[in-house]
Amino acid sequence: MFRDFPPAVLRTATFLDAHPGAVCHSPLEDAVALCAILTKQADWSGVAQHLHAARSERVSHVQAMTDKMSRAARLPTVVGNPLLPFVGPRNCLATYGALHR
Repeated sequence: MFRDFPPAVLRTATFLDAHPGAVCHSPLEDAVALCAILTKQADWSGVAQHLHAARSERVSHVQAMTDKMSRAARLPTVVGNPLLPFVGPRNCLATYGALHR
């Protein structure tokens, strides 16, 4: 699939194939991050490291926001049921919307 791509892309694809744990659970998110990295730098030798760093930031952000939502879900039913329909969508946008910027 990647045989006609530049060597740096081949190395990155090979690395990601050999280290599936380094790939985000959303391949689309990783593809977007990889494209952003490849378009911003002329030297592709450190692409895998840049992708890992970008992924680490995204993972930390999502984990923090998920923890925040988990705390809201543990609220007593009388408080949580009326509150979560408003907090949930806003939290989802804050969690995943930031990944597209």
